[in-house]
Amino acid sequence: TVSGNDRTLYQGIRRLPPAHLWVITPKHANLRRFYNWRDTSPLPASAAADYTEQFRTCLSEAVRCRLDATQPIALELSGGLDSSSICVLASRPQQPPQVELYAQSLVFPGLPCDERRYIEAVLGHIEMDHQAFEATPLTITRARAQARRDGDVPAYPNGVMSRGLRLAAQARGSRVVVSGSGSDEWWTGSRLDGAERLRRGEWSLAWEETMRAAQRGAVGRPRWLDVARALRLSLGPWLPWHWRQRYHQRRHSQPPWPWIAPALLSRTHSWERMQQPPRRERSHDWTLQDVIDIVESGWVYHAYEMEAREAASYGLELRAPFTDRRLCALAVALPLAVRARRGGSKYLLRQAMRRDVGWRGLPDVVRTRADKAEFSHLYLAALHRGERALRSRPLQVASRGWVDQAHYWRAVTAVLSRARALPGGPVVDVRDSTVVQLLWAVMALELWLQSAQPT
Repeated sequence: TVSGNDRTLYQGIRRLPPAHLWVITPKHANLRRFYNWRDTSPLPASAAADYTEQFRTCLSEAVRCRLDATQPIALELSGGLDSSSICVLASRPQQPPQVELYAQSLVFPGLPCDERRYIEAVLGHIEMDHQAFEATPLTITRARAQARRDGDVPAYPNGVMSRGLRLAAQARGSRVVVSGSGSDEWWTGSRLDGAERLRRGEWSLAWEETMRAAQRGAVGRPRWLDVARALRLSLGPWLPWHWRQRYHQRRHSQPPWPWIAPALLSRTHSWERMQQPPRRERSHDWTLQDVIDIVESGWVYHAYEMEAREAASYGLELRAPFTDRRLCALAVALPLAVRARRGGSKYLLRQAMRRDVGWRGLPDVVRTRADKAEFSHLYLAALHRGERALRSRPLQVASRGWVDQAHYWRAVTAVLSRARALPGGPVVDVRDSTVVQLLWAVMALELWLQSAQPT
């Protein structure tokens, strides 16, 4: 697992964390933080329309300043709320671009994640050249080449599916790609909205948010599990920390992944560390603490880094307006009543992109959509290819005492079998939504170890 935003795969080599700098002198090397989201001052109370206008202005500027280039700029257009908003803002006649802009989309014929309906709605709303390509599956040969090139684990299966788009942008002479990344982490909201409402004494709103969170559970999971999880997230932070720690230890006395070697867990104490519930200050906004914990987590920074690295391998710079510091600071400074507007995910973005007199906005079919495409089938395909390529030989992760090889391949086989058995399969069973990514992480680590061996 990615346990921190300063770790690397190499002993004695650390990554410089975001918002930090090294001060190096002949005698000392000190790590200092130069920016902290938790120091952001809250905005004064205002009307909802004022917050919407402030968000719209900030996002428009974040998009505008990322259209500075001397060659044509590619805009990713998935059909989702985030990338569609960027394409609409970039195409505004009020700010004519200095270079050619064109949109690029991935399509998935015959699959539930195909979003051409929404892509076409956006293209019918703006004037912009457009290219569409089918997603590129990750092959084990390409994954090995990536690991060898980067000295790191290969990219995630859903991170390399844009190969066709990248090659087309490269052929067009582009040096910049504008992405919708970052909006999910900053603007979706927090799992702890119900708990924060309770902390403020807003009992009815806390109950509404808890039940709304239960309704957002995974498809195919028993209803009672979603209700229990929502109640745990709303009530759990109120329990004393040592009570929550004891609950976690009793509920998960053994790791749920039998393929991880017990000796590794014992030596690193990784399972015990993963079972530590977060400490939250009673006097602070829990939803903000939760969002900041997520955006500063090793997983998020690792995903951003992998995405940017993959684009750079084609000579392209990835720019993401939703990670603009001014926009992120606005997300932190907003009142809870705006951030968690009656359970509405990305409420301010939807309001800002509403069509109005003199404002183009988004087509309602895109602006109001509540679903989101998921690409777990790409992980299944990568696991299947990896199983065929690697199963017949000893794994280095096993020879190093990190993984039980027999248990690992049994887990891969079980996940693939359940996926094939589901209607419309292969699709990931709801029980395996997290396991699939962990199984791929083991396979990616194996491919990196193989690439690191001298030939």
